[in-house]
Amino acid sequence: MYEGGKERSHVNVVEYYESFQSYGPAETPDPEVVGHAVRRRFTAEYKRRILAEVDAAAGSGAVGRIIRREGLYSSQLTTWRKARRNSERVALEPKKRGPKPTPENPLQAENTKLKRENVQLHKKLRTAELMIDFVYDPVIAAQVEAWVNYICPVKGAQAELAKIDEELAANPLIFPTPEILAKVKRFKSLTEAEEREFDDKFSELIGV
Repeated sequence: MYEGGKERSHVNVVEYYESFQSYGPAETPDPEVVGHAVRRRFTAEYKRRILAEVDAAAGSGAVGRIIRREGLYSSQLTTWRKARRNSERVALEPKKRGPKPTPENPLQAENTKLKRENVQLHKKLRTAELMIDFVYDPVIAAQVEAWVNYICPVKGAQAELAKIDEELAANPLIFPTPEILAKVKRFKSLTEAEEREFDDKFSELIGV
């Protein structure tokens, strides 16, 4: 027999068969199921090194070779570039001097509002106290009685009113005597139904 213009030597069939037998029986596949692939994790240093290598190879056609060599995806490089830009922007931002701001308490706004309302209430209370102190001053109360001629509960007001008008100061309708006060009866508090009943009767009496 000839091959490529040259005579090929005769091959012994037995030797040819025995050469295959020397390889032994075919290996039986391992029936064990392979577990899930472990997700690869990359260190920050590795990411920086790969990005630097890819950036240096830009335009040379070697980027694809680097990706295949490292077993990466182009989407991973995109994500890493975005993270690198963000970290660089944060690093370049000027740092504020002074102490770091305290994290805002979610209840701070409500607490501030309550404090403001509390201050306003204290101001109103103080104003009311000043008004009460003013009208309950005997001198002021005497001046008020000289105009309204109404029963006066302020101690010392009768003596002050006598300086203005002795006749008014002696009026028992303004300053009741102990005998009159002994006959005074406290009128009970009316319920809503009783108050409505009396209002109806009074309206009927006056012809309303």
